Amino acid sequence: MKNKISKMFEDISGFSFVMGMIAGSAIGLILFCFLVPGGARSIGWYNHKMASVKSERNNREMKMLYASGSPMMDHRMMSENPYMMGAVTSEKQFLKDMMLHHEAAVVMAEEVLRLQGTHSEVKSLANDIIRAQTSEINSMKAWMTAWKY
Repeated sequence: MKNKISKMFEDISGFSFVMGMIAGSAIGLILFCFLVPGGARSIGWYNHKMASVKSERNNREMKMLYASGSPMMDHRMMSENPYMMGAVTSEKQFLKDMMLHHEAAVVMAEEVLRLQGTHSEVKSLANDIIRAQTSEINSMKAWMTAWKY
C-alpha cells in the first residue's frame, strides 16, 4: 500500500512538472507576442482571419461603389487591380488600407524567408520590405493616433 501511494506521488510530480513546463511556455509565448513589437509575426502567429475580415469588408465597399455608379470606380479598375483595398475616399481610409496592404507585404516577406532554397537576392528584398514597410506602418499608426483617427 505504501509503495502504491509513493508511486502515485512520483507520477503526479512528474505530471505536474510537465504541465508546469507546458503552461510556462505558453505564458512566455503569449507575453512575447504582446510585449515585443512584431513578436507574433516573428514566431509565425498572424491573424489571417482578421486580415481576411478587413479585406472582405473593403471588397464589399468597393462593390457598393461600383454598383452605385460612382465615378471613382469602373469595371476596368476592379478587374485590373485585384489587390486594391478600396476606392480612396478619405485620408483615414487610405491610411487604414495602406497599413493592411503593408502588413500583408510584411507577412509575405516573412514567409519567403522561411522557404528552403530562396535566392539571396530575394531574401535581401524580403528583408528590405520588412524593414521599410514596418517603419511605414509605425509612421501611419502614429499619425492616426496623433490625428485621432
